[in-house]
Amino acid sequence: GREAEAEAFLLKRFGSRIVGEEHYANAYAQRGNFAKSLAVWQEIVRRNPESAPYYAELGVAYARVGRIGDAVRAVEESIRREPKFQANGTELIKAIRAGQLTPK
Repeated sequence: GREAEAEAFLLKRFGSRIVGEEHYANAYAQRGNFAKSLAVWQEIVRRNPESAPYYAELGVAYARVGRIGDAVRAVEESIRREPKFQANGTELIKAIRAGQLTPK
């Protein structure tokens, strides 16, 4: 279907089915394809390992696929890289542990 067409386009245009750009990660998440969104966030973090906000987004993506431990570790890494994120990061970790980001 349409997803196969989109992946074929990405492969042809970028040489990969996973393009490390935020709008692709968000588009996959909006469509409920959290595994693809996670793969994109992993690529984004791989390319931008110093970005604290990207680690937080990676944590959310892990939570959405039920990988709670990985989600918490990613948010903790975000806090480590940007201490000003401590309060928000702590709240995000609470939400992750409470299952508030895991689709039902």
